[in-house]
Amino acid sequence: MRIGIDALLLHGNYSGVEHSIRDLVTALLDLDTGNEYVAYVPADADVSALAGDRLCVRRMPVAGRHRLLRILWQQTALPRRIRRDGIDVFHGPGYVLPLRCPAPAVVTMYDVVALIRPDLASRSNVIHYGRVLPATARIARRIIVPSERTKRDVVTALGVDDATVCVAPLGVRKLYQPITDERTLASLRRRYELPERFFLFVGNVEPKKNLAGIAHAFAQYVTDGGPPAELIIAGAMGWAPARFFERLDVGEARKHVRCIGYVPDGDLPGLYSLAAALLFTSLYEGFGLPPLEAMACGTPAIVSDRGALPEVVGDAAPVVHLNEVSSAIGPAGIAEEMPHIMRRIVEDDAYRNRLATAGLERARRFTWPRHAQSVLRVYNDVAQEAGVGP
Repeated sequence: MRIGIDALLLHGNYSGVEHSIRDLVTALLDLDTGNEYVAYVPADADVSALAGDRLCVRRMPVAGRHRLLRILWQQTALPRRIRRDGIDVFHGPGYVLPLRCPAPAVVTMYDVVALIRPDLASRSNVIHYGRVLPATARIARRIIVPSERTKRDVVTALGVDDATVCVAPLGVRKLYQPITDERTLASLRRRYELPERFFLFVGNVEPKKNLAGIAHAFAQYVTDGGPPAELIIAGAMGWAPARFFERLDVGEARKHVRCIGYVPDGDLPGLYSLAAALLFTSLYEGFGLPPLEAMACGTPAIVSDRGALPEVVGDAAPVVHLNEVSSAIGPAGIAEEMPHIMRRIVEDDAYRNRLATAGLERARRFTWPRHAQSVLRVYNDVAQEAGVGP
């Protein structure tokens, strides 16, 4: 069987979706010894991580960074390439499908936030996904989602039969493990000018990540006399306002809040290992990889009760309740108990160690081979129903 994969999002600095597409492809190649794969990548893709005897990488004549051109090409020219390449099953792992896809198709939707919380999505995503997601859902033989919460949201928002929606939790790469080498950690601390103690946020800087609420909790931690610490924000600017950080309401704690920008994969395990805790109290998440990555590195995570986050962390991380309010940078979720939990993690070694142990055990349950196995079953089911392949 020949399986086509839309990898047109693989360009620039990767966030969660791009990492997921790349890691799925590599896991499939390790797991599946029978099928052939064709990955359609943009002209500006780094394909060094995509290699295998059964993988054909097709570099398309459009740059991924040019979003409008990429979308137009995806909807107009890609179907012809799929037909020409003799694809038996086609997978769109980035939310959408070519609406005239000539092969039986599968799509992965990580969330439907643009439909259910448009105030947390960019205007371009609300317009694009508002039109394309319902059409994609109609032509997809199966919709893969990373969590039970996202499955419920997809069924409700798109009106699809829940039997066609398959839950396949994402994985944590083996890269994420506790870093204990002192020289490595010291080098990382110097490079990013990290303080002795800090709380960490990892992710794109955008309203749904609730940085306003995280900043509020940190400011309260400082006001309440918590042990000296800083708040380090590691992530690329998403679609947030240009003056985002200037408008964060942190008062006297401002001098202790710093953004270090996008951090490459190789540095993240050390960054997690150095942090006192990861703060990831999003207003919505269809899954949420950073908490699992932090826990895989032995670092406690604090998450919100929104979206799939409680489902992902289970009993291995504190889950705080958010009260949503308005702020200068949009909606903010305030968790009154969060500063106390932050302080307890810093001051109570037994509590921190208990969370670290539980987190390590929880993170081991999420692997890319397990995710790829679930996706491969979907491919086989769709192929059998469509009467294609061997």
